[in-house]
Amino acid sequence: MALIIVVVAVVVFFAGYASYGGFRGYSNFGNDNVEGCAAAKTNLVAKHSQTCSQRVAVSTARALMVAAGSLYASYLGASIALAAVAAVSGSIPIVGPIIAAAAAIASSIAAAYSIFLLGRYTAACTEYAVQSSGLSDAMKLEDAATKLVNDSCAADDAAATIAALPPCPV
Repeated sequence: MALIIVVVAVVVFFAGYASYGGFRGYSNFGNDNVEGCAAAKTNLVAKHSQTCSQRVAVSTARALMVAAGSLYASYLGASIALAAVAAVSGSIPIVGPIIAAAAAIASSIAAAYSIFLLGRYTAACTEYAVQSSGLSDAMKLEDAATKLVNDSCAADDAAATIAALPPCPV
């Protein structure tokens, strides 16, 4: 019986993981074919835009991860509270067993759903890690693009280009 419960829990967990629709991955473009000051400046603007887009993706993934974690925690708490009600209400005369049975069933349903939500939360954490890795990659590419601008352009032109980059929204 315990093996069946474990198998069902694993299946429910993976169903929750698979139901998460937020997997986007990332695709950062490298600093290729950058010759001359104009090409280096255009490349830097593109790499900065890429970094900003990746920052938005990380922010979105983090918000989804926090929301999934909160929902999981609330259902887990409900499951524990209902289990406590089931344990305590059994000692009430006449109606106690009925209340205990109903609370035990509700606790089991909440526990199963919390396992499903744990799968979704795990998927959200995975997506956050992927997007964070993408941001790290984008920042390295932008740093390399900045170096290309500094190497390819006159110092004042390079400084003006770098200073003109707009701040990222996130």
